[in-house]
Formats: sequence, C-alpha cells, structure tokens
Amino acid sequence: MAALPTLTLILAAGFAFSQEAPPATYRTQTDLVLVQFHVGRDKYYVSDLKQSDIVLLEDGKPRAFTTFERPADEPRTVELVLLFDTPKFASRGSDWLEPTYSFIPAWDEEKSRAILEKGKANVRASVYHYDGNQMQPLCRSSIEPRDLAGAFRRLLTPIPAGEAIQLTFPPRPESPASPMSWTFPAVIATLQDSTAAADHVTRAFIVFSRGQVYLHPTAADVSTIAANLGISIHSVVLDPNIPVKFRQSLAAQIPLRKLAELTGGTSFDVTSIDAARMLGILESIKNDALSQYIVGFVPPPSSQPRQHKLEVRLVSKSSGKVIGGTRSATY
Repeated sequence: MAALPTLTLILAAGFAFSQEAPPATYRTQTDLVLVQFHVGRDKYYVSDLKQSDIVLLEDGKPRAFTTFERPADEPRTVELVLLFDTPKFASRGSDWLEPTYSFIPAWDEEKSRAILEKGKANVRASVYHYDGNQMQPLCRSSIEPRDLAGAFRRLLTPIPAGEAIQLTFPPRPESPASPMSWTFPAVIATLQDSTAAADHVTRAFIVFSRGQVYLHPTAADVSTIAANLGISIHSVVLDPNIPVKFRQSLAAQIPLRKLAELTGGTSFDVTSIDAARMLGILESIKNDALSQYIVGFVPPPSSQPRQHKLEVRLVSKSSGKVIGGTRSATY
C-alpha cells in the first residue's frame, strides 16, 4: 500500500474561449469516458483491488465498463498542466513576481527530469501563463526536460502578439457589472487548450495565482467544466501581502481554494516559491495522479446526447473508501 497523501484527485467538463475569433464551444470527449478515483483504507491508498471489486453507476444504475487500470498497472501517462499568473506587463504593481517566483533562476533540466521521469510511467508537462486578458502556451504536452526548463525561463517575458490567446468572459447570468479578474477565464481557456487532443491521459491542473478572483465566473462554474473533462485543479495561492499567520482565517474567502476543493484537488498558500518548494508541489501532485484507479467505457452512438452522472462504488465496504470517483459526462 502507498501512504495516503493529503492530496486527492477526481474527474472533471467543457467551456469556451476566444483566440482572436468568436468564442468556440468546447466539445466533450465522447469516444472514451473515464472516471478516476482513489481507494483509501486507514492512512493508506489501496492499490491491489480487482475489477470485480468495483461497481460503476450510471444515473444510479450499474453499467458495464471495459477499461480498468490499477495504480500499479504501468505504464500510465500523466500530464501536469501548469498555469501561472504573470501580470508584469498588462497591469501595475507587479514587483512581487520575481521574488515570488524565485524558483526560476535555479530551475534547470536536472530538476525538470526529476519531475518528468517516474519509473515506467509516462509523465509530461504543459506550461501556460496569462497577463491580463492574454494567455500564452509556453510548452504543450512535452516529455522533454529542456522544454519544461525553457518554459519556466520564459515565464516572466512579455507575451508576443503572435502567440497570444485572447481571453473572454462567458456570458454573465446577471446584468449588473461586477469587478473582473482574468484568472478563471484563463483557467477555462487552458482547460480547453490542454485537452484538445482526445487522448487517454490522466491530467492534473495546477494554477499559480494571487487569488484575486471576483464574482464571475464562479468557482462552481469552473469546477463543472473541469468535472466534465476529468481534471482535478490544484491551486497555489501567491500573495506576499498577506501575513502567513492570517492566511488560514482568510482561506474560505479565496475562490481559488474553493475551486480546488470542488474538483478534488488541494491548495497551497505561499509567499514565494523557491526551487525546492516547486519540486515538492509538482512531485506530490504527480505521485497522487499516479496512485489513481481508472475505469472507462466507450458509449454507444446517440443522435440525442444527454448528460449522465457517473459514480464509482466498492462492492464491499471492507475494501476501503472511494475518494473522488464521481463525474458528469454527455454522450
């Protein structure tokens, strides 16, 4: 058994963003529907359950599944999707960036290799950053240590006009205007871009931001999108202006923390990230993704797709407790 870490992952769904064009509605993957989950017993993850120990419910009724992967069934492909808040050029008051992202000068290919190499597992990374209403992919789904190291070195450089993805807000449900923050639109856009390829990959999303998120879209809106895509979101809240001793009392007021909670991820509150801290965060989330079970199936063709609720349960309660294992999918 593997020791049960403090992180948990579940699955997660589609939205829209614009790349200097009208917003495009994201199409949910329907060729293979996957549900990911952990099984915990006492303080440990259970890794040796059999397919017969699992029941998959569709709208409350058992259904068959053709894919079953245990944590020990390698190789498995895990992708870490990283999104960084870098408002150095589009807004004022960005003197916090370099000291907060202090890992950048010390990060090299050796540290990248430590994250991307994990036994027989296939680990890859995607890196994005956003500045105001623009986002830029710095590295898309790469297994190469030099690509991850190079993306980190470019984090604090201006976004070239030719590489900028223009962010947009989804339609507001209410007419009154509210303060705008580009964090959640950037999360939505990155979710869409990083899942454009319909591949069999376990993804964990990590957003690094000051946590300044306002009323629209909400954490619940974004969590619904993530849930239909099968992605957990972890938040690293960066705000050197809040003393550490006050962070926990303010935690419930930070939407980024709520987003992590809703999607089965975890959140970190930090004043800065040096290389050792970055290694620890990425390694912890990677190992958690590698310890998941995966069940899945190919739904039959339908002329009228509709949303279904999926849930994993154990045949026997003595096997442990399911952590995660719920999602919605349209097929």
